[in-house]
Amino acid sequence: MNIYAKLLLAVIVGFVVCLIISPLIIGLIKKEKVKQVILHYVENHQTKAGTPTMGGIIFIIAICLVPF
Repeated sequence: MNIYAKLLLAVIVGFVVCLIISPLIIGLIKKEKVKQVILHYVENHQTKAGTPTMGGIIFIIAICLVPF
């Protein structure tokens, strides 16, 4: 198997892992009430208030799991 096939396989597996764990992680984040804190002097960002944060952890978990 050449390097490009291995790279493509790693990307596909990583994407599938992200799809599988996303609902679990997002549910956990909502359950723990990890919310975005908006500074009072930034008026344009008030619509982001209450948005769950730490969604990037999904990609970090996938990156750590794919090599195995």
